[in-house]
Formats: sequence, structure tokens, C-alpha cells
Amino acid sequence: MNYGPALTTVDHWMDLPTAADYAGVTYCILVDAVTNRQVRATTTHPKRPGDWMVPMIDVDTWTRQSRQSVNGRGRALPSGLASRV
Repeated sequence: MNYGPALTTVDHWMDLPTAADYAGVTYCILVDAVTNRQVRATTTHPKRPGDWMVPMIDVDTWTRQSRQSVNGRGRALPSGLASRV
């Protein structure tokens, strides 16, 4: 039995450029998801005050749902104002 530390993403936060790269999308698509409240974001993260930060778990969930949407119904990610410009 392995009693090593369990790895979790609950407290892992990323800035938007890093999160976009991690999710395999452009920065603009991730910004669209944040502004449409599909991904939580904050500018008050204690280690990066003023920078938009998103929780890794939200990015994982959003990416998984977006990929299922592409595979299941044909249309992909953005749905907000930024996607219509």
C-alpha cells in the first residue's frame, strides 16, 4: 500500500496565459470563458496580486466539457461577445 502524499489540484492556481497553454486553447478563448463565467477567476490571489488567476480544477472541468461539446454536438467553445467580434 502506498502512503505517499496524494496529489490534488484543489489549491493550484494559474495565470491566464499559463492556463490557456495548459488547456490547449488561445488566450482569447480562455478570457471569453472567464468573462462568461464558465471559469472562475480572481485578481486577489495572495501570491499574484493584480494578476488574473484561475483554479486548475476549473480549467480541467471547462476543457473536458468543451471537448465533449465538440465531439458530441459539433460546435466548440466561445459563446460570448468576444466570439462574435
